[in-house]
Amino acid sequence: MEAPVIEQLARDNAHRVTVIGINAAGWESLERGTAFVTTHRFSFANLWDGSNRSLEHYGITATPSKRLLDGHGEEIGAWRGLTVNLDDLEELLDGLE
Repeated sequence: MEAPVIEQLARDNAHRVTVIGINAAGWESLERGTAFVTTHRFSFANLWDGSNRSLEHYGITATPSKRLLDGHGEEIGAWRGLTVNLDDLEELLDGLE
């Protein structure tokens, strides 16, 4: 499951990365998204996108999906599915410095 990996990335790298979760109406309800965030006790911000604009903007066609953006908003990494590797994410972050 990706939730613990994303949480660890956010905590371990708070000095160099801002993690934001987005729950979109296309696949979730506000109630389900709130329950998920509450269950996992995320330390990072989680937003509700009732308009699905974030899905359209990033071309997301399946969830869960992850996007890593640089400081200019340019996408430098994208993942779909439940698996994400912390070492891979941190390596991408290291490449930004």
